Amino acid sequence: MRALSSFAISMLFFFSGVWITGINHAHAASCPANGAYAGIKIRHYLESTAGIYTQTTEYEGTVSIQFIYAKTFFIQNRGNYIITKTVDAKRDSPFWKCTYETAQAEVNVHISSNSNTCDDNDGILFLKIIEEAVETSVDYHCVDGDGRVYGPFTQTYPATRLEHDVMIEYAHEAMVIHPFPQGTGDYSWTLLFRATPIPYKDEHIIPILTPLLLSD
Repeated sequence: MRALSSFAISMLFFFSGVWITGINHAHAASCPANGAYAGIKIRHYLESTAGIYTQTTEYEGTVSIQFIYAKTFFIQNRGNYIITKTVDAKRDSPFWKCTYETAQAEVNVHISSNSNTCDDNDGILFLKIIEEAVETSVDYHCVDGDGRVYGPFTQTYPATRLEHDVMIEYAHEAMVIHPFPQGTGDYSWTLLFRATPIPYKDEHIIPILTPLLLSD
């Protein structure tokens, strides 16, 4: 089946209300080869403000997937599935300033296919991406207008679960960007072709190999 051109892909996503950037200008293959590997590079920058409190959250890392044809088309995690979440915060006013330690948490990323076939997609992958971060806590101190220091206090960032439906062209370095509606910044995912899976950083922990199947 003929792959869509970069212009046609861009128009498809424009009219569907999803922005996609960083498209490789070469035509994409119609579908991945059976057993092919790829990486999904994740880079989110999310900043939100409530009164004098500002929080900046970043997700960063690359996870590894494999494309499988077994009666139907599906995608499974294969290799590394961990990225890092970093949270920085500040509370700033003329009479009360708080300094927070930087928090870091592991994020488990699960990637599956929103479609059980690839032939009809003509070079487009429909991904379900779930990013689950564990709870983490940090200390912080505050200073009043007279210079008196208070603390340490504890700031707890609860566990989070983000679910994204991502349409991306099957092309090396194709990128999709979604805006962050609760503040400034955005979510981004980049597809990277690979000959082998990305190794998991801890060889003593068994990586996720079970296919994650979702119905259409």
